Amino acid sequence: MIISIPGAGEISTTLLLGFTGKMKRFSSYKQIGIDLCRIQFGGFRKVDWINRRGQNDARYIMFEMIRGMLRNKVWIDNRIVDYYYKLKKRPRPKPDMVAITYCV
Repeated sequence: MIISIPGAGEISTTLLLGFTGKMKRFSSYKQIGIDLCRIQFGGFRKVDWINRRGQNDARYIMFEMIRGMLRNKVWIDNRIVDYYYKLKKRPRPKPDMVAITYCV
């Protein structure tokens, strides 16, 4: 399941499963580690922020998986890497850490 993601290697997948256990026990992605909050109504849009829930180790491993995907972008075609560069090219580009966290 996780290893089918382009750029997710065997070691990082094994570490992630070791820290989280069975992935089926989580009913949503929010329980694993990162939840993006966005408030928008009408023409008003509040700044996005990140709730850090779940396991710190799992978040760190997912963060490192994204960094590995960015390092190997030449060899691997990946939508996550494309989304990272989309965030970096906006009229107001996101900082590096924020863009990686959005990709997680």
